[in-house]
Amino acid sequence: MSEPTLTHPPDPDPNHPTATIAPGDIAAINNSPPESPPGYELHALIGSGGMGAVYRARDLELMREVAIKILLPQYTPDSATARRFVDEAHITGRLQHPSIPAVYRVGALADGRPFLAMKLIDGQTLEEMLQERAKPKAKNDQRLTAFEQIMHERLDRLEAVLQSGRFLAIFEQVAQAVGYAHQQNVIHRDLKPSNIMVGAFGEVQVMDWGIARSSDRRPDAFSSDDKEVDSTADYSPSPFRTPHSDLTQAGAILGTPAFMPPEQAIGAIDQIGKRSDVFGLGAILCVILTDQPPFLAETAESARQIAARGKLEEAFARLDSCEAEPELIALTKRCLSPEVMDRPADAGEVASAVAVLRADAERRARQAELECATTAIKMTEERKRRRVQRALALSMLVLLAVVGYAVRYIDNEQTQHRLDQEAQQRHAEADQKESAAALRMRQLMTERDVRAALNEAQVLRAQGSKQIDDPERWAFTLGAARSALKRAEVALSSGEPTDELRARVWTALTDLDRDDRNRALVAELDRIGEENDIRFLIPIPINRKPSERYAAAFRTHGIDLVDVPTSQATEWLKEHPFRARLTAAVRNWSHALSPHEIAPELVQPEMARSVAAVGGQMAAIAVLRHQSRRDRLNTILDVVTDDPFVREWWGAVHRHDSATLKQLLTRPEIGRMSSHELSSLADGLADLRFENQEILADLLRATYHRFPGEFWVNFRLASLESNSKNPKNDALRYLSAAVAARPKSAIALVALGAGLLERHDHDPTGLRLVHSAAELDPTSPWPYFLLGMRAVDSENFTDAFQAFERLARLDPDTGFFLIHSAFISNHRPRSRTTGKGPSESEIARFIDTLIVACPDHPGGYDLRAESRLKKDNGRGALADYRKAKNLM
Repeated sequence: MSEPTLTHPPDPDPNHPTATIAPGDIAAINNSPPESPPGYELHALIGSGGMGAVYRARDLELMREVAIKILLPQYTPDSATARRFVDEAHITGRLQHPSIPAVYRVGALADGRPFLAMKLIDGQTLEEMLQERAKPKAKNDQRLTAFEQIMHERLDRLEAVLQSGRFLAIFEQVAQAVGYAHQQNVIHRDLKPSNIMVGAFGEVQVMDWGIARSSDRRPDAFSSDDKEVDSTADYSPSPFRTPHSDLTQAGAILGTPAFMPPEQAIGAIDQIGKRSDVFGLGAILCVILTDQPPFLAETAESARQIAARGKLEEAFARLDSCEAEPELIALTKRCLSPEVMDRPADAGEVASAVAVLRADAERRARQAELECATTAIKMTEERKRRRVQRALALSMLVLLAVVGYAVRYIDNEQTQHRLDQEAQQRHAEADQKESAAALRMRQLMTERDVRAALNEAQVLRAQGSKQIDDPERWAFTLGAARSALKRAEVALSSGEPTDELRARVWTALTDLDRDDRNRALVAELDRIGEENDIRFLIPIPINRKPSERYAAAFRTHGIDLVDVPTSQATEWLKEHPFRARLTAAVRNWSHALSPHEIAPELVQPEMARSVAAVGGQMAAIAVLRHQSRRDRLNTILDVVTDDPFVREWWGAVHRHDSATLKQLLTRPEIGRMSSHELSSLADGLADLRFENQEILADLLRATYHRFPGEFWVNFRLASLESNSKNPKNDALRYLSAAVAARPKSAIALVALGAGLLERHDHDPTGLRLVHSAAELDPTSPWPYFLLGMRAVDSENFTDAFQAFERLARLDPDTGFFLIHSAFISNHRPRSRTTGKGPSESEIARFIDTLIVACPDHPGGYDLRAESRLKKDNGRGALADYRKAKNLM
């Protein structure tokens, strides 16, 4: 990939056209290759630039081919170049887009030099594709008829229109990727054709984010290495650039002079923003339309000076003389405007404009095809007209012959009639062949477009199936696949499709809908499990909601595991493409139905005093109602679980056999399990209240060693540390890692906020995290419980009552239990700093408000009965108890 360099690059290697380095430097790197980074095996050198060398490597853990980029040895680990090297990985890691190469890992070698592992991309650069287009076509010396010459001219025009549409489609994907980066406040600063890769399936990748910066940074925040000037650079020429003018310069004037906007060329850092990238996009369009960049000069410094003065007259003249559409030329000139504010606001606006122009290009392609067919029809009609003329001439000869040859008139007439019929039959057959050939041509063009869209959708679906741990990214990938199938449908409607093509598109749409349903099911199951994880940090004695949500999630997606026959449920799970993920969810569902989760007050007598009379009856009924459901789920799991190791593990867990579990932890099967399989094992130990916590701790730490960035293992370790006697700093560290893994997880934000507030009552970060969780998931009750208790500590009882009322509306079962614990078990909520609490009359009015908000739930009447008992109002309390019992 191309990047800032201080060397004199040779002509690029054809297989890796964007890597640039001097021949002597390449020999030095080949003679002394670096050591393999931990977890990878280095193979051949792909290429190198001014900052780093890129190697083809193999990921020893996931057994896949990757690209490893390593800082060159002449730069120290604490140099500005090393910081820019790491910045590229951080910025690229922020940009989750199909057209931006994914970074898998960032690390350091033994000598301290950083490296990063990223997606390996095989294909051509846009520069190479444009070079191939510029090559003259071989002339055909074969003599052609006038009709064939016209047809060849028509086909050449059609090919030019199609090729223009292809490059516009590539440019549109580039603009969309840069537009996405602009949405994330990231500017590329070095857009050019050599930094655009086009893969074998037409996928487009925007490369080289080495000098990218966040556009929301202050101008004085750019590093001092952005202000160095490379006066020794000497670069090789290219068909699409002038000598010394297009390599990325090392210094403040970072970028490529031939494609550089004026504000970047003069080093006006405070003016560099999204519109600077828009200029780069306009420069790429200029190359696509004119085969030359905007600024042409003999040296890089000359090109930079021309760019600094904004001298675009020659570039605009070349654009005016090209044969492109006026609208596309106008868009290119607008993007290349020397004045920053005259350009489009960002790359997203450019992408939208190009989408309209590309649609117009496709319309012109269809028009060109129609003109080609029209020309063929006109030539056919011309031949018919000439045949008619010949027939008339022949008839005149016959008439003249009748005068001299009257005797042979009848015989000649019959012979001529027979010849005419034969000629007409031959002409009709020729017309049919021509029509069939035209139809076949349209069918082939339709088949080409549809197959390309189907192949793209198939590749995206395959990518999506590997993104099961990131539902949002999976949904984005499936959306791109649906867009590809939409293009296939458009091609079907506008072309001449066959029945086989229609059937393939319909099958692909059906498969995509099934993938989307599977994604929604996995996302919902993950969300239920994630919300259920709060019990590990904020222990809740009553928690019956997850069971109902698990049942509803499976029922919504086509299977009712509660009511269908057991054989049907097990068959469905066995045949599901995500069998392991769904089996783990069913096991978590079974754990959520254990007495420890449904009604711990019945299995832990010391908690009975904290539960009201009606609440205790509700818990007992819940245990009886869910026991049979738990047995049914365990039966399904026994049939679905084929792994002997997993069967042995769960048998030991249910027997509470610590010795066997410790022995199983040393078995090699543990090391081959995925993160979600290990999560299911840990959930079982936690949910079933396994008394030997050391086994759970050993399992979690072993898993953390393999998956340090996994959300669930950090969450479980945080709960383990919070329940220990050690300081809470480790728990906060693990919670911070969980938030980093899932920044949009409301439960993780609530847990981290609660930990910070527990450490310091007035921690502003903790309060901000709880408020963020409430905004992120308005249906979650936990932020409002914490906000209510915080309002009590601040003696703001009005806000506290409002938060508790919202809590009861969102989740009446859990809400009324928490409110009961705060108002009845602790007599009344009091500030932990001043000891002040609301008056009995305020509490009474609040309970009446809860009854109005939730009139069909027994919790409000149960609270009022307890409150009335404290006031010696036995008759009123008895009436409320009866009302609560009737609503159970």
